[in-house]
Amino acid sequence: MTTSANEELGRFLTSCGLPHLLDKCKDLKFTLEGLKYVEKSDLSSITPYPGEVAILWGKLTEQKQMAPVPKRTHNVVDSESSNTNASSSKRSKTHHSLSQEAGPSCAEPGSAAAGTKLNALANSKFVEDFDLLAALNGDSVGREIVKAYQAAQTLGEDDDEEQPVFLTESQRNKIVEIIIEHVQVHTEKVPYNLLQNLAVKIVELFPTECEKTYYVGPKQEHSSKTGSEGKLSHRLKNCRNKPKIAKPSSTTKAGARNSFSSFLNQTITSEITEAQAWLSTGRTPWPEVLRKWALTAPLRFQQLFNQDSSYVNSYLEEWEVLKHKSGFELLLQDFALIYPNCQDNLHVRWDVFEKRTFNIAAKDVRDSAGKEYLKLLSDDLTKDSRASILLALLPSIRASHRALIGGKAVKFSVVEVRSSYLLHVKVPGDLKRALDAFRLSYAEEGGGRPIVIVVGPALTNITTAYMSVANLLFKLRSVVEALDVCFKVFHALHCSYPPQCSHIWMMLQKVIYNINTEWDQKQDVKHSWINSYSF
Repeated sequence: MTTSANEELGRFLTSCGLPHLLDKCKDLKFTLEGLKYVEKSDLSSITPYPGEVAILWGKLTEQKQMAPVPKRTHNVVDSESSNTNASSSKRSKTHHSLSQEAGPSCAEPGSAAAGTKLNALANSKFVEDFDLLAALNGDSVGREIVKAYQAAQTLGEDDDEEQPVFLTESQRNKIVEIIIEHVQVHTEKVPYNLLQNLAVKIVELFPTECEKTYYVGPKQEHSSKTGSEGKLSHRLKNCRNKPKIAKPSSTTKAGARNSFSSFLNQTITSEITEAQAWLSTGRTPWPEVLRKWALTAPLRFQQLFNQDSSYVNSYLEEWEVLKHKSGFELLLQDFALIYPNCQDNLHVRWDVFEKRTFNIAAKDVRDSAGKEYLKLLSDDLTKDSRASILLALLPSIRASHRALIGGKAVKFSVVEVRSSYLLHVKVPGDLKRALDAFRLSYAEEGGGRPIVIVVGPALTNITTAYMSVANLLFKLRSVVEALDVCFKVFHALHCSYPPQCSHIWMMLQKVIYNINTEWDQKQDVKHSWINSYSF
């Protein structure tokens, strides 16, 4: 590595707050230019710490946006140019002008037309050969979407009344995101009409989908012509108008032991303590808050690990930035550092999980309250109401739950289990009173446990969802999101599941998130319940 390359790499790592990684990069023969070609998973060879990997990847993504890595189509143009009698300097100039998308006046005579023709051929070839299944399987979330869809189809075939299986809106958007990411990387300004071929590939893989959801060609209306429509067109337009940060797939297997311990032996540097000081008052811009929060992960995780469970309440008071209305995003970021492959599992798997849970409940629920909840189910319920009923039903599916408290086995009723993790408030004005009463009832256990709160006159008419931990209350967009945040907060704060509902959370941990930890209690959940689900 040359001196100038050393200096360039050193400046970059310093701007990331990671100057100590320079020697490691030198050992691995990395230059700044070389780093732009690596995948996120490759960065673990430079640093084992997920927090540093996240920062380094974010900065590299910014570098790629400012100076894009040359695409394969440029090399095709260059090789064609080499067959002419033009000098090497002219070929270089032609290549440069194409990579910068310069106007015709900057190009060599005839090279723009040749380049355009070659790009058109390359674009058409890419779309024709594009393997959608391989692309989705190359992304952790995309892979889960395929598995969930196939599982739902299998489940539908087993039902007496077969119901068509459809993708959710979030799943459609994710599929489109993955496709357009590949289009952006491997093509040079692909024309919109080729998107129709990609829409066909989506329908081939997901037969219940409609091609027009993803692409509708331009139409002639009176004297004007409208542009193409559909999710693929809209996504591509947005990407061309605004640079997109790539989200690479992870190669770590879901279900692996969490990486919490990787932070416990990390040295607390002055940079970390400076970030801690900044967070004591800094609240904007929010992306900077997230970056500083990631930097302080070793310090915070060591605090949580080395204290008893009662420290959680003090921790939430010490880190006042968590009181921000978006403070839950900081805890979600911590969860992502510990379990980098599980962030989207609940949202991707929810529809299949919901359907299978209701099927299990219809067979296994025996208590009167559980049967009443089953009667509430109908086709016209909102997703929030269905999710609320599902959460209320879970304790009835495995009604006999015992937990060890002080070395003694204690049996909890279905009502005790349900009320320990789900709070239903019928009137919005009663929210504070109901939450205070809940905290008081568990004061002897610390009182700060995470809980899902649903608000509405009845479970069939839920209007708002919250998640609360200690004295913090966060309003979420849906009941499913509140459940997702609640689960992740347990792990981000390194606190145990409450004994009353430990089997509920453990079931979600195993079935939805595929997480195994060294702290799992084997008696928390029956394997037959877990085995009732398959994703």
